[in-house]
This record gives sequence, structure tokens and C-alpha cells, in this order.
Amino acid sequence: MWRAALDRGLRRLAEGDAAGAEDCFEAAYRRAPERPEVCFALGRERMRRGRLDEAEALLRAAWSASQSSAAAGVALARCLGVLQKRWAEAHAVLDEVAALGEDPGLLVIRGEIHLEEERADAARACFERAEALVGRRGRAGAVRGALALGMARVLNLEGIRLGKAGRMEEALFAFKRAFDLASGWSGPLVNMGAAFAEMGRPARARGCYERALVLEPKNVVARYNLATLARERGDLASAEGELRRLLVEDPDYPCGRLGLADVLARRGRADDAAEVLRGAIERDPRDVAAMCRLAVWLHEAGRTLEAAEMLRRAKDVDAAKAQAYLDRGH
Repeated sequence: MWRAALDRGLRRLAEGDAAGAEDCFEAAYRRAPERPEVCFALGRERMRRGRLDEAEALLRAAWSASQSSAAAGVALARCLGVLQKRWAEAHAVLDEVAALGEDPGLLVIRGEIHLEEERADAARACFERAEALVGRRGRAGAVRGALALGMARVLNLEGIRLGKAGRMEEALFAFKRAFDLASGWSGPLVNMGAAFAEMGRPARARGCYERALVLEPKNVVARYNLATLARERGDLASAEGELRRLLVEDPDYPCGRLGLADVLARRGRADDAAEVLRGAIERDPRDVAAMCRLAVWLHEAGRTLEAAEMLRRAKDVDAAKAQAYLDRGH
């Protein structure tokens, strides 16, 4: 009975019916909780759903019961290292899997874990070795797709480091190569835009952010950067529109409400700006920047008692941060 339920689940998974597959795997598990293939199938679905504690227990049971198959160990390592950030434990599991022989899937997961650790060189080495094995064995499909995305992430991370070092042309080249490898991923485009903006080329930057939003309409970083460009060129109406759309997508985006308040103030709508800041403080009573900005504006409006009270609240939260904010002349 458990075998029939497992087979039904695998068929439904192949048809794209993840929810139906998971129901079948649950039925199989109720009948045969000791079977490693059942634990593996249900564990993978739990991992896809983000139920990581359950996934870990199931995948660990599958790997412990059947250490002749690498798949359960690799999936367990991914759950531990990529999704739970328990890197040392994940590498230990992969070391056990490696005793079965060199495998591209193992190398891809190890590379992904290195990326989470921000060890780009180690990740690159894993992906390059996996690519060599795939080519030698003629494997394709999901492994090649994972390899392309992995190398794109390596190049993107390398581009970020080059940009921080001021090597913008090299950074742009790295971001372009990353996007060529994973053209459905908006991350490299956003970083290309940031590099162009840093180089004083706002039109190119804007084009990158707009392309990123075509790929990922809810990319709030691209949206915020577009608003920043609009504000810098004096197009305050566009900046306000972008920031309002951003806050619909992510009401708690860092600096989103501060940016909107600033734009509204520049448009001569001081009361609206103050209301936005009050909303920011209501959402986060420890938002020192919003408190200080509101205190300054209240003071400028002649509402000195309210300004003093708001500044007192900011200093109660973090006196050093509040003073640093005021010293910057905001």
C-alpha cells in the first residue's frame, strides 16, 4: 500500500501537482514511516514548503537508513546549509556523502553553501569541478541549470566586491556575465544599475532598474533605486510614485518611509511628510532616524515642545545614534 501511494505522489509531482504529491507522500509515510524512500520524498516536499524542522528530521532519517544513495544526504545538506545556515553541519554531511564517490549534485550543493558563507572562490571551485564532471558523464537538465545559476551568483558576488573596491568597469563586466548565465534573475541587473549610477551614468542605471522590474515586478531594491534617481534629477512626482509602490510591496523596507517623507517635504507637503514619519514610528517604535527627522521638522515649524519630546524619545532608544544623526545636519 505504501508503494502505491509513493508512486502516485511521484506521478503527481512530475505533473506539477506539488500539493497532491505531498498528500500522497503523507499517506505513504503513515503506512511505512521507516522506509527511507518515503522519508526522502516527504522530506523534500516539506523542505519546499519551508517546514524545515520536519524536513530535517525526515531527510536525516532517510540518510541514516540508506547511506548507499547520495540523494538523501545531499538534500539534508541543502536543508541544513542553504536554508538553515548551519554550515558546519551541512559540510559534515557532505563529507559523509563524498565517501560514496564524486558527484556533481554534491558539488553544486557545497558550492551553494559556500555562497551562503560568502566564500566566492571556494564556490567557484566547486561549480567548475561539477561542470567538468557533468561534461564527462553527459549529464544535463537540472544539474546544468543549477550550475549556471551557481556560477551567476559567484560572478555577482565577485562584482559586488569589485564595486566596493572602486573597480567599476570590472564590476560591470562581472554583473554582465552573471546576467548572461541567468537571464531570468534580476539581481545582476540591479547591481549593474548601481554601478552605472556610481559612475555618473544615470540613464544607463535607470535602464537596468527598469529591466529588473520587468523580470521581477516586486523587486523593491530596483524600485527604491529608481526613486532615488528620480529624486536626484528633480522629478519628485515620479520619485513619490515609485516610493509609494515600494511601500505597498514592502511596508517595512529600510529608508522607504524616510525617503517618501523627504520627497513630500521637498514638494512642499510638510504635513503629509510628518504623517509618513509618524507612521514609520508607529510601525517601529525604535526608528531613531524617523524620530530625529520628525523632531527637526517640528522644531522648524515652531512646535518646540513636540520637537523636544520626540527628540527625548529618540535618545531614550539610542542616544549615540540620535546625536550622530543630528550632528550630520539633518
